[in-house]
Amino acid sequence: MTLIHRRDEFRCEKSLVKRVVDNPKIEILYSHVVDRFVEEDFTLKRIDVKNLKTGEVSPLEVEGVFLAVGQIPQSEAFKDLIYVDEQGYYYAGEDALTNEAGIFAAGDARIKSVRQLTTAVGDGAAAAVAACQYLDM
Repeated sequence: MTLIHRRDEFRCEKSLVKRVVDNPKIEILYSHVVDRFVEEDFTLKRIDVKNLKTGEVSPLEVEGVFLAVGQIPQSEAFKDLIYVDEQGYYYAGEDALTNEAGIFAAGDARIKSVRQLTTAVGDGAAAAVAACQYLDM
C-alpha cells in the first residue's frame, strides 16, 4: 500500500503517525500529489504522481484509490466526469449514485448535512453495494 502525502511531514496525532510509519506494509511518498488518473477500457490502471520538490512525474500502478483530501473538497479532477457544485461537493444520493453510470461518490465531499467519520464510513458501504450491483447488471 502506498500513502501519498503532499507535505514533508504529518500534522496529525503523533501516535497515529507512528503506527503508519512503523508499518512495513505502507510506503509513504512525502511531498507528492496525484497528477493524473490513467485508465484503459474504463478501468483504472495507474496514477501518475508528482514530486512537489523536483516536479518529476512518475507512474504508479494501482488497483484502487482512496482519497482523503482535507477539509475542503479537492474535486477539480472529477468536474468533467460527474456533477460538482460551486464549492466542489459531489451530487450523489444516499445510494452513492452520481449522474454518471459506474461512478459512485462517498464521504465528506458528497453533498450532505453531516460530515463525520461515521457518515463517511456509511457512504463507503453504500458505494460498495452500489458498485457491486452495477457490476452484476
